[in-house]
Amino acid sequence: QTEADSGACALVALIVGGRLFVAHVGDSRAVLCSGAGGAAVRLTEDHKPDERGERARIERAGGEVVFGGRCWRVTHPRTQM
Repeated sequence: QTEADSGACALVALIVGGRLFVAHVGDSRAVLCSGAGGAAVRLTEDHKPDERGERARIERAGGEVVFGGRCWRVTHPRTQM
């Protein structure tokens, strides 16, 4: 496996005091359905570094967006792809 094939994703959902908290990174998505015939409700927005708003957020935080092999990657100026 090469670095161009590597990646990471994670999703966590936590219920505290009757409130639902959801966090995610990478290629993961949270969707909630409840009850009989319940419609799916998106709980998270996809992290797509090639989209304008996400790229701007990454760059404001000091990161870089590069095309790494077969897809867009997020990196830091002090790392190498």
